[in-house]
Amino acid sequence: MQPKSVQVRPTAAYTAATDIGLDNLNGALYLDLVIDITAYTAGSLTVTVQGVCPVSSKKYTLVASAALAAAATTVLRLGPALTAAGNLTVNYACPPKMNVNIAVGDATAITYSISAVLR
Repeated sequence: MQPKSVQVRPTAAYTAATDIGLDNLNGALYLDLVIDITAYTAGSLTVTVQGVCPVSSKKYTLVASAALAAAATTVLRLGPALTAAGNLTVNYACPPKMNVNIAVGDATAITYSISAVLR
């Protein structure tokens, strides 16, 4: 299977929390979610990758970052046979439907982007 790259959220200054759907239509088992904070003065982000139940549409947590509060690149990884690492990597195959939840610590603008590689 060829890796598929998806722009989840383009680079911009954001202040609000949001949910963004991420469909895994090509049946990928692995996800690398790349969070790139390029300008930071205050506040924080917490990014959670959620599975979405195909029957009830209920969301459940797959992996959640710690509070991100600095200009840096963070990668959340999901996939079978990966070594679990707290708040970064989980040993679990990607479900067909996922959601990216972005929670903010306050209304301070943080400039960041989020992209995904499904493989």
